[in-house]
Amino acid sequence: MDNAPLKLNKSGGLDRVTFPGGYTLSYLTRGGDTLCPECAEKWIKTSCDWNDEPIIAYIHWEGGPESCADCSKELPSEYGATGCDQCEALMINGIFCHEQGCPNHGREATT
Repeated sequence: MDNAPLKLNKSGGLDRVTFPGGYTLSYLTRGGDTLCPECAEKWIKTSCDWNDEPIIAYIHWEGGPESCADCSKELPSEYGATGCDQCEALMINGIFCHEQGCPNHGREATT
């Protein structure tokens, strides 16, 4: 279950975790924002702004935390951040960044 259309559970709310598995669900709105389960459920019960309508549930598997567009709650990924803990690169020249020390550490970001 990577993405699933919204459906209300037996108590009339949105699921907060998957079953089986117990993975935390996040909700994506029509406008592309991420909502925590509590804010998505609040929207379902009270709102009528169709641009912010939660339309799909998903599991945030990897990467840095996301944040809820409504309450700013941090939504961590299930498996944590991937890549270098100093520069967010996954690999540099075919070598995992953190194996030989981060060559990007301390460099100024270039645009």
